[in-house]
Amino acid sequence: AVFPTLRFLRPYYLFNGALIASYFVLRFQFGLFNDPVHGHGANGELELAVVISGVLGVRFLQAATIDEWLEKVLFAGRLGVIILLFLASHYVPMAIYSAFVLFAALVFEQPVYKGPSKMVPLTPSSFQSDVRNSSSSVGRNAWIVVFYATWNPHYVQLSPLFSKLSVSYASPHLKFGKFDVGRYQAVADEFQINTSASTKQIPTVLLFEHGKEVVRLPSFGPDRTVKNVKFSLETVSKYFDLPALSSGNAVEEDQQDSETAVTPKLTKAEKKAQKKSKKQKAE
Repeated sequence: AVFPTLRFLRPYYLFNGALIASYFVLRFQFGLFNDPVHGHGANGELELAVVISGVLGVRFLQAATIDEWLEKVLFAGRLGVIILLFLASHYVPMAIYSAFVLFAALVFEQPVYKGPSKMVPLTPSSFQSDVRNSSSSVGRNAWIVVFYATWNPHYVQLSPLFSKLSVSYASPHLKFGKFDVGRYQAVADEFQINTSASTKQIPTVLLFEHGKEVVRLPSFGPDRTVKNVKFSLETVSKYFDLPALSSGNAVEEDQQDSETAVTPKLTKAEKKAQKKSKKQKAE
């Protein structure tokens, strides 16, 4: 049995949680704010706690996954402790604490979701054979492929979202795959995916039909800059029209000269690609 919530008991969460909890040990055991000259007292702590709580509340509503939100919680907690140590003028403990934070960042990685999923891991050979050379005339023969890098925290935090989408929408008409462009730079270059540390293109989600790219998210703007996108279950589902792709909403019948013409319905993603193609031809 797979218990995806067990990832929250991994060293990354335990060590960083202990770092935040250590503040209360310092606070009550050593009286950090008892110094009448340098201490800012409980008021400063309360004000900071209110600000952090408000920010985290907003972030919770915006977060696509619990992994994404918990990373914000840990970041805010660690930063809050450093600020409070600074306000209390305890610079040596602050320096030691900061060193532990740096140590945690270098040693522990946020664990990747490993729960229920229908994402197919793709290699260059399987990507070529299963996705690029896919030419079946039955149904839509569509693939949603997530291009990712294991070292990218944004992908790690969004991996539960992609897994959930695959479980919800994978069907004989629509398959889900993932390809590690962090390992295969040639494929990243082919699809114009920037894999630098500051990239906004990981993850990039592409829809392929019969081996050809139809549309991607995030997409490019008119000047080839990458558009900002906020991933969520609703955003991805609507952008690619996953319900229609999954159900194989494939045909609608028209009568022409007593012959039945069967024409595939276009999804929203395909309509966007079609409009883009017409616009480029007009230019």
